[in-house]
Formats: sequence, structure tokens, C-alpha cells
Amino acid sequence: MKAHISPKPIIVSLFFVLLSLILTSCAPQQGAKEQLSENTAATLKNIRTQKNNLQIIKDSLEKSQELAPKEQKKFPDQNLLETKAAKTYQAYTERQDAFAKFKAIQTDLKTNQTTLIKIGNQDYPDLPKQLISSLSQSLHISALDQKTFVTFMTEMSSAESDYYDMLSDSDTDKDNLNAQENRVNQYYAAIYQQIEIMNVNFNTALKQTTNLQKSLNN
Repeated sequence: MKAHISPKPIIVSLFFVLLSLILTSCAPQQGAKEQLSENTAATLKNIRTQKNNLQIIKDSLEKSQELAPKEQKKFPDQNLLETKAAKTYQAYTERQDAFAKFKAIQTDLKTNQTTLIKIGNQDYPDLPKQLISSLSQSLHISALDQKTFVTFMTEMSSAESDYYDMLSDSDTDKDNLNAQENRVNQYYAAIYQQIEIMNVNFNTALKQTTNLQKSLNN
């Protein structure tokens, strides 16, 4: 007499095998979504930090332009960038500190963009590919702007240092001093323009990052 084998254990086993396969296939996509969510939050924070750094740099430049002529009379024959009692020095150190932070966050944003590209290249149908692509492009454009800005800031700092050296030296030729002052003012104007351009692109990226974050939370 043949033993009767119940189909229930087989069905149950098949069910758990199928469930395991489904869960295994969903795990990478869920991991990518979590990584994207974390990266989006970091991107949002970094963009806001960069905008704040730019505002500090802009404000400090305006202070320097306003204060330097008055303070040179108050501290004759002294380099205002080295005179700690001078407000010009304080504005300069604020600017240098913000610029150092700007360069550090610039690197972080590049990492954010690289992560976006990697996630966007994965074949997961439920990820917001268009939003990822748009933000990645904005961060790329922003990176080009930041690179140009760093070059201008570095060149300006060198010209500014030379100017204040000349200004503190009573033997400096007046025509040479005026020429150097004009160079510094040209750099200031270029930096103001670069800050304006970057803020426009940062605002676009900020909006796109917020939209991506909302999409992930839905």
C-alpha cells in the first residue's frame, strides 16, 4: 500500500522559497532608496552651508572696502591684514575661514554628485530617475562655478595681500599703489559677480533637492 504524501508541506515550502526570492530582489532596491535619501539630505545641508559661506565672504568684502580707508589712518604704517585690533583684519579672517569651509564643502558636494550618478545608473524602476538626473546636472554646473570662484578668490587674496603691504609702506609709489588698488577692486567686482551666479545655480539645485526629498518621502 502506497503512503499518501500530503501536498501541504510542498506548497508551504514553495511559498517560503518564493517569498525569500521576492524579499531578496527587493533588498537592493530598498538599500538604494535609503542611500539616496541619506545622500539627498546631505546634499541639501551642503548647499545651504555653501550659500551661507558665500554670504559671509560677500559681507566681509563689503566691510573691507568700507573700513580700510578709515582704518589706515587709524593704524598708519601697519598692515591691516595683520593688525588684530583692526576691523579690516577681523573681516579678512572671517572671509578666509569661510573660504576654507567653502572648499571643504565643495569636495563634499562632488561626493554627493558621484553618489547620485551611481544610484541613477542602477536599474530600479521605482526610483525617481528624472529628478536624480536633473539634480546631478545642476551639481555639475555648480561644481564648475565653484572651481572658477576658488581661482578668483585665490588670485584676489594674493593681490589683496600685496595691496595692504604696499599701503602700510610710506615709501610706496602712489601711482603703483593706485594701480594695485584698481586690481583688487576688479577682483572684488568679479567675485561679487561669481557669488551672484553661484547663488542662482545653488537655488535651482536647492529646489531640485527638495523635490527629490519629497518624492522619496511619498
